[in-house]
Amino acid sequence: MGEREYEILYNTIESEYPQDFPYEEIPNIIFKYKVDVIKNGLMENNLTKLEQYLREIFRIFDTEKTGRISPQTLMEALSKAQRIVLTQMQLYILRNFAVKESDGNVDYNKQSRFLAEMIKKFFCPSTLKKQVIIVSKIF
Repeated sequence: MGEREYEILYNTIESEYPQDFPYEEIPNIIFKYKVDVIKNGLMENNLTKLEQYLREIFRIFDTEKTGRISPQTLMEALSKAQRIVLTQMQLYILRNFAVKESDGNVDYNKQSRFLAEMIKKFFCPSTLKKQVIIVSKIF
């Protein structure tokens, strides 16, 4: 487990057991957590650099440290990212495609992979250049 995974585990334990922690359950809690991490694709070694960068940005804007931010905050975070330049239209597209939880917020740990793929596939300068070349060949 990486540093970020330990932090998530600690926060999960802290929120689920605010008073009395059942120390005898540690092996079961860690096993369950590892299964959840694998299911949700949160293993650090599976994250691309863009996913890691997106999570870092979103984490800064997650003032309550819940792992969720509003769709509007997601747009604000992406618009202020220094390594990613997106147009206002691209921000709206990403906001509308991000899956919202029952509370209307976006779980950025779950959505970072999807958002990174969207950015790489549809908004990457090399992809845009290829699309322009294809269009210019047609005409």
